[in-house]
Amino acid sequence: MEGKILITKQEDQVAISCTGVDMQDMALMLGVFAGTVVTEAVKRGMSVDDVKDAMLDIFLASTARLDEETAETIIKEKTIF
Repeated sequence: MEGKILITKQEDQVAISCTGVDMQDMALMLGVFAGTVVTEAVKRGMSVDDVKDAMLDIFLASTARLDEETAETIIKEKTIF
């Protein structure tokens, strides 16, 4: 079965849609996408330490607002964090 994650950007808005993917698929796709970002950063001249710092900053920023109350809201409203 084909799984798909489509990420689009229009001006300052980013949208995502998922089709035919479970949590394991999303984690695998995220890992591949992160590897692609790392590869591009190195190709564009970023140092290894700067790339590692930037990737960690991205991860930390994406989970910074996550707490138990927010998790419950996500579950109840079926929203994307």
